[in-house]
Amino acid sequence: MKSMTKAFTLIEVLVSVMILAVVGTGLLQISSNSKHNFMFLKEKSEFDRLASIAFIHNEQKYHHKDITLYDFIKDDYTNIDDDLRKYLKGVKVSYSHEEVSTFNPLEGGIDEQNQNEEQEQGLEQAALNLTIVYDKIIVSRGKNTAYAYKVYIPMGGK
Repeated sequence: MKSMTKAFTLIEVLVSVMILAVVGTGLLQISSNSKHNFMFLKEKSEFDRLASIAFIHNEQKYHHKDITLYDFIKDDYTNIDDDLRKYLKGVKVSYSHEEVSTFNPLEGGIDEQNQNEEQEQGLEQAALNLTIVYDKIIVSRGKNTAYAYKVYIPMGGK
């Protein structure tokens, strides 16, 4: 009697090679996507860190002006590397300052008789008006853009 040894057939080997190829391709794709996502997040976090310079220096003298990040630090730091200076000059910052709404919270809630009495007593209705103001800061370089909004109610006038 002949003894038969157990072995894989050609079809079984081909199927296993195909399965390994599909799994290997999937792992390479996942690795590639992870690397791409990591590079994107790294670039975005570096940009956001630099953009925070503009968010911290939110001063009225910058409103309605288009400036660069270099303009924020040029007075504080005298020894700036040329490459860094070039990079910071490429990051544009735009400030806008806008009044959104002015309203009187008591308007419509007090009848005309009370309003006439208050006017007779010399009370100024203008003191009851609230102005809501927002500042918008846009920091951009190439395809990266960061936005910051500051909403507030000025107290005691403008």
